[in-house]
Amino acid sequence: KGMVDYIIDNKMQILPYILEAVFRRMKKGQTITTSFLIDYNELSDTREYGAAEILIEEEPNMPEAERMYITLQLLTSNVLPKQYLKSEETHKLRLALEQVLSEFEKKACIQLVDRESLLEKLFAHIKPAYYRIKYHLTTDYSILDKIDQEFQAVHYIVKESLVPLERFIGSKVPENESIFITLFIGGHLIESTEKLQTRLKAVVVCPNGLSISRLMEKTLRSLFPEIFFYQAMSIREFEQTKAGYDIVFSAVPLSTDKKFFLINQLMDGKERLELRRRVMRSVYLVDEVNISVDQLMKTISKFADIKDAARLEKVLADYLMPVPEETTSTHSTKSSLSDLLEETRITRKKSVADWHEAIHHAALPLFSAGVVEQQYVDEMKRQYPAPIMNIILRNTIAIPHAETEKGVNSLGMSLLYLEEGLPVEGGKNLHFIVVIAAVDKNAHFTALLQLMELSENKRALKKLADAGSTKEMHQIIKNFTDLETKKTM
Repeated sequence: KGMVDYIIDNKMQILPYILEAVFRRMKKGQTITTSFLIDYNELSDTREYGAAEILIEEEPNMPEAERMYITLQLLTSNVLPKQYLKSEETHKLRLALEQVLSEFEKKACIQLVDRESLLEKLFAHIKPAYYRIKYHLTTDYSILDKIDQEFQAVHYIVKESLVPLERFIGSKVPENESIFITLFIGGHLIESTEKLQTRLKAVVVCPNGLSISRLMEKTLRSLFPEIFFYQAMSIREFEQTKAGYDIVFSAVPLSTDKKFFLINQLMDGKERLELRRRVMRSVYLVDEVNISVDQLMKTISKFADIKDAARLEKVLADYLMPVPEETTSTHSTKSSLSDLLEETRITRKKSVADWHEAIHHAALPLFSAGVVEQQYVDEMKRQYPAPIMNIILRNTIAIPHAETEKGVNSLGMSLLYLEEGLPVEGGKNLHFIVVIAAVDKNAHFTALLQLMELSENKRALKKLADAGSTKEMHQIIKNFTDLETKKTM
């Protein structure tokens, strides 16, 4: 707080000298010729505009660039109370800051104490910062060129939480301004004794696209509520990150001096149980009670006739270590599998020459509908020269996909069924290929979970294989997703 006051007070003290220097420079005939790319009248309903007009009323012939410069000097100084911000913008700015704090709470897994007080402090600061950021005015906070190690994790989360403010302002928040916001929030956390460092922090590294990385992150968050997780990263992002972390979960081997756990991208219930035990034993030196699904199955078989052992084993494993509740919520408005796999996006073929041809035919409905560009299809072929096991759900359904920025225009899925199949590792044949086009990390998540359920349901897969038309296949998928939805009610 003292640092913030120092900077504001310092700005107010030097402002008169800045204005005097401007007038002296102009008297010597030296005026600004550079355009600020701002309409002077755009600022006409601000209090600072009126103040600037008073200051220059004896200079009727002052160039517009000079008038703009003086107005911006006032706008970027905390000279006038915050209530003089443009009236129609005040509510929107406050709402954006509330959303920033909500994002911070969600990402940091905490609830801010005395949140309203923090909001007021941020609101008072952001008023002059709003114009600095919006009009790309440089501000030299030389004393803020480095942030304490104590606030490194806070700063990382703050920067990830600034999207609502950046959307409102229409510009990226510069590093020095984000550091200033971190000081406000970090100071508030210290005052309210909410220190992030009391929890271990972990990163999740996934070499694949949004779909798999989102699933990994959600699964791990649910599995380890006592650990703070950063958003899932690519290998490149992991190598460049400056975030402080204690544990690394990755689908591929990595070089790190932190606790490292190599995991399956698509863990079933038994694998989740085993990972939980490994982490608790290695990180917390705690041996949790070992509840074995195999032992439960043996015990149940002694007293009952099991009609579907594989299904019962899966249900028990999922019960003991369920997937995240929020991802299976029936209140979700996200698209289901049957919503995305429309009849027109399902294709049946007898065979294809190779894997790349399979990707081409699987993606064709999305490309034809304008959901993806050719670049996206080419990128999938580049990333997956062969049908590797990392993108095959339960050895039955391949889900090739790439990054959103590689040519995704809207959310979509398409399915290709190959009657003769395509050879993959282990001497098996792959019959189902689903191309996923994701626009963000959430919209397709319900459909992806339902696709995972479908991948291990042999009865439903056989019905799809035996179907006589794409219309019948879509109805089978709809019946399946409706049934899965009822199970979660």
